[in-house]
Amino acid sequence: MLTFFVVLQVIVAIFMILVVLLQPGNRGGASAALGGAGGDTVFGGRGANTLLAKITFGAAVVFMVSNFTLSFLSMPPKSVLDTAAALKQPKPALPAAPTVPNSPETNKGTAKESGKAP
Repeated sequence: MLTFFVVLQVIVAIFMILVVLLQPGNRGGASAALGGAGGDTVFGGRGANTLLAKITFGAAVVFMVSNFTLSFLSMPPKSVLDTAAALKQPKPALPAAPTVPNSPETNKGTAKESGKAP
């Protein structure tokens, strides 16, 4: 899914560059080089300009939506606030060492060491 949106992003970016370059500027732009000054009159006096403007607007909307989608898909699954809350919680205390019940073998060993007979 992420690969699809990356490819879409690149294609839309290249398409938008080409459409913007085709729009006539102060001196006619690249569209004037293709058909001269009469190249704009194919769609009418302002028809080519508004058509290219609509195509540019559509490409810009697709570009922005794919940007937001890519940023949403590349987010980590956890929030930073969840991580900070987990760090503030006190850690549970370690359990106490297990105690050994008094058995005859244990009492004999301690009695011999202390010098007292049972």
